[in-house]
Amino acid sequence: MRTIQTFVLRLLADTEEPQALRGAVRCVSDDEEQTFTDAQSLLALLRGVCQAADTDDVEQSPPPRLGKEMMSRK
Repeated sequence: MRTIQTFVLRLLADTEEPQALRGAVRCVSDDEEQTFTDAQSLLALLRGVCQAADTDDVEQSPPPRLGKEMMSRK
């Protein structure tokens, strides 16, 4: 089944590191915001959201947090 989810993506630009990709993604439906520190963590965050949406019970399967715990698993 196809689902549509809407997000607000905020990119934080650093003039000293213009190639750095950092920011936050906010899910419009539940107003939850999660941060990312690079392209890999942004993709992991979006994949987690999509996988959670594919399950029958999205409420009990939230996307993974990309805090220090997630970053240390790389």
